[in-house]
Amino acid sequence: MKDAIASVLLAYAGQDQEVGYCQGMAYPAALACLFLADADASRLFAVLMRECGLREVYRPGLGELQAMLAELDASLEREVPDVF
Repeated sequence: MKDAIASVLLAYAGQDQEVGYCQGMAYPAALACLFLADADASRLFAVLMRECGLREVYRPGLGELQAMLAELDASLEREVPDVF
């Protein structure tokens, strides 16, 4: 499993020079590898990154991730104010 995840991540990093590899990418890659053969896992991971918007989360600076976390904080503060 470890080798399959590494293969998926290396393949994607080679295709997307801007994003390359970022810590945290192994989680969606592992899910793909858990259920699919290596080649299919690589294709699914690439689709998740490019067509489903996951690439924006891992772009340099992690701006989209920061925006998503700020939105989560605001939602939690609004919906569950006791947490804050």
